[in-house]
Amino acid sequence: MTFPYTPIVWKRRLFAAQPSLRLRSLTPCWPELPRSWLTTQGSAVRLGLDVRRVCVKSGLRLVRPECGRCGEVLPLPSSWIGGWSSTSPACGVTPRLSVPEPLLTPDRIRAYLIEVAELLPDGSPQCIVVVGGSLLALLGFREATNDVDSIKRIGESLRDAVAQVADRHGLAPRWLNDSAAGFAPQTFDEAACSVELDLPRLRVLGAPLQQVFVMKLFASRAVDIPDLTAIWSECGFESPEQAADLYHAAYPHLEWDQYLADEIRAIGERGSKE
Repeated sequence: MTFPYTPIVWKRRLFAAQPSLRLRSLTPCWPELPRSWLTTQGSAVRLGLDVRRVCVKSGLRLVRPECGRCGEVLPLPSSWIGGWSSTSPACGVTPRLSVPEPLLTPDRIRAYLIEVAELLPDGSPQCIVVVGGSLLALLGFREATNDVDSIKRIGESLRDAVAQVADRHGLAPRWLNDSAAGFAPQTFDEAACSVELDLPRLRVLGAPLQQVFVMKLFASRAVDIPDLTAIWSECGFESPEQAADLYHAAYPHLEWDQYLADEIRAIGERGSKE
């Protein structure tokens, strides 16, 4: 059987001296790959994946340009700093660039959530549990984030209010979403959450930092590493081994990772130096 050419990606740990059983594999870049697996720019273009990039200078997210007539996705440049390649599609039409999405600062997140609450109907208060970069921004660990992730499912009325606020301010339609609910740790307890906003129609909770830590460790994306180092000292773990035990309890379907405690120790050491 002949497979189309795709580069092979070696997914490796960023800190551990030895490769992890969890990530140690040679894997072709197929569209069905799990969210936390790596792909290259070239393979993503060939497979039609929606690869987003962040401008180094402005911090805004940008989407690959595409042809306005035929829809052909233009190739990504090998080094992106401030502009796209001028390569044109086969039909010769000038490429269409997407508009950058506004970055969500803590003040903007709170203001937009207040507007969402005002649009909700009376008598049916909603609740979201914020995790990820949005929670770290609200707690002061990050300056901004790209979206607001809720580990709790969002109801229809809340989705409608989110869409109205998105139209009003030019935000992404799913600037507030519940995609993280599919990655919720089994150790998560809503009763242990902190209250970030308590509005008449909307209650915003923040997940415990230990749960956020294991979720980001599960994702293991490049963007998660600075977040892990930033929150390690505030999580309250007594040792890297305790954090590794919580991770395995949170995601019991994964194979036991004998190198995980070493990786977490390296993350803690890096955080203490910074």
